[in-house]
Amino acid sequence: MVTVSPDPSPDPTVKTPPPSRLCSALGLAARRYGAAGAEVRIAGRPENGTALDTSSYATGDGAVLLSLSLARRSYDAALAVAHNLAGDPSSAGISDVRVTEVDGLGQAAFRESGHLVREQQDVSHVVWRPGARSWVLSLARIGWAEGADRLVSLAGRITPRLPQ
Repeated sequence: MVTVSPDPSPDPTVKTPPPSRLCSALGLAARRYGAAGAEVRIAGRPENGTALDTSSYATGDGAVLLSLSLARRSYDAALAVAHNLAGDPSSAGISDVRVTEVDGLGQAAFRESGHLVREQQDVSHVVWRPGARSWVLSLARIGWAEGADRLVSLAGRITPRLPQ
């Protein structure tokens, strides 16, 4: 027979990471991009075991998803993948893919936008390298194609708040 305690005591070996600086930086921006009622929905893997390196906000109806994360590949590799996708977007179920390099976000930056055909959602990304790390800021929103332009300015405002 197994007895389940109605109020189990917490496991002292399980540690909760401290609040993420990414979520703090991104939370201020979530309200500006149509995600006023958004809540943290996704928390990524711990960065060196001390803080989260991904933060995402989503509205309850799924109409808006705004996320910020460390890039999983080098800036140059991310740019090459974006250009390859622009050359053959239908292979990924995307249409109208545009990739443009941008100035003013540190050492290097580009923006990418496209339309997810099956989901009927516009998706925009800004990938930038302000220093040693590269970051990815993404916005998926139904019926909002101009997201990439606005994400570039948002990335500029977030950059000073990012972990070094």
